[in-house]
Amino acid sequence: MFIIPNIKINPLSVGLAPYYQNEVFKTVSDINTKDPTAGWVVFGKMTHSNFLKAAGINCFSGVKFTPPLEKMKVLDVDLKNDSIYNRYAHIVFSTFINGVDSVRFKLLQSDFYMVQMDPCSPRLNKLGIKYFLFTYKPQDAEVRDMVLVSSVTDNFIYKRK
Repeated sequence: MFIIPNIKINPLSVGLAPYYQNEVFKTVSDINTKDPTAGWVVFGKMTHSNFLKAAGINCFSGVKFTPPLEKMKVLDVDLKNDSIYNRYAHIVFSTFINGVDSVRFKLLQSDFYMVQMDPCSPRLNKLGIKYFLFTYKPQDAEVRDMVLVSSVTDNFIYKRK
């Protein structure tokens, strides 16, 4: 008697077809097939990083169960912000361009921090980041050293020149 009301429920989706047939998934998977060792980073919405990881992509942003301390040494040479990133966390990247290649870290919650930096920073190149997914239309200054690879459903994928 308790489950009778559930008969009226119409499932929104069945299986993983909405994920695997998503245009963004198809596009990033195709790029990853051609360049599987390239690193990625997402600027914008934090959920997109985990979407890329689920597609098998090496994405620097998103959930990190163990902190990427060696990589963070490239971003934070003096280790001044290790109290922010030395933890399990969700990592989100945001643009910060000031002309001197600065990196700022902001702790937003106990398991969530933001890295603010120039997407064209040579530091990201040192980390092997080759592809950038912007969850918004980036300004020209943000992608001055990149070429557009694809734009799919308000997501813009760029590649470092």
